[in-house]
Amino acid sequence: GDLNTGVSRHAGCGTQDAGLSFGGSALTAETEEYDGAAWSTAGVGDLNTAVYEHAGCGIQSAGLSFGWHNGSALTTETEEYI
Repeated sequence: GDLNTGVSRHAGCGTQDAGLSFGGSALTAETEEYDGAAWSTAGVGDLNTAVYEHAGCGIQSAGLSFGWHNGSALTTETEEYI
């Protein structure tokens, strides 16, 4: 399935059947979860900070977002998704 919100310069992590997409252009904090068939924002916790141009790693139940641009500067911050 397609993401609910079109973004670029976002990060992701997970597996083919349990993925995450978070942050991205338009300076968003939105997070979407993928279950192998469709993306959802229902009950999904967003990032604390709207970011883009960052990296992600981990699995859907334990992901990281780090090293982003917050719209005015590059940062060294990290957020955990659990």
